[in-house]
Amino acid sequence: ANMSRADDTETYGRKPIADQFFALFDLATVAARHDYMAYMEPDTVPVRALWLERLYEQAAYGGDFWLKGSMYRGDAEPLRYCYALCGCAEHINGNALYRLNDERFTRFMRSVHRRMDFVTYNYDAKIMAELKSAEHWRVWQANAHRFVYTEFIQHGQHAMRADEVARRFPRTYLVHQARYE
Repeated sequence: ANMSRADDTETYGRKPIADQFFALFDLATVAARHDYMAYMEPDTVPVRALWLERLYEQAAYGGDFWLKGSMYRGDAEPLRYCYALCGCAEHINGNALYRLNDERFTRFMRSVHRRMDFVTYNYDAKIMAELKSAEHWRVWQANAHRFVYTEFIQHGQHAMRADEVARRFPRTYLVHQARYE
């Protein structure tokens, strides 16, 4: 279609994905019944057996976290990946574990959604950008320890083959955007 970048982003790109993602934090029935959720896009794949059991262990016994996932592990040159995203080098990829029943985290996530800039940011990069903002500095200062990097899931941006990840990283069970050859 002959659409502007803003129209394409609004209709088919970042906005519907972000709206779907952030809506999970507003569903009272979800938070009332569950402590955590695993958010995985269709291009997140298991690289070894028993991944679902390990996922449960990461949530149930993985400490006091709000967000647990992978930083970008693909191409070593950050500007090729980061483009214009603020906080992209340290952002935790959206394919991750999230705390659902903590009202402070829920309030923060609602604020991120309200302030979402769909042309510039993906939903996951916006989380880190907001943590670094003046409005949320106190949230970050008091809760930085609840944003946890893990090897359980890795974000490869097509730079890593799934079998290579499984061989090199014995604690990795899921990969987002792995290559297959």
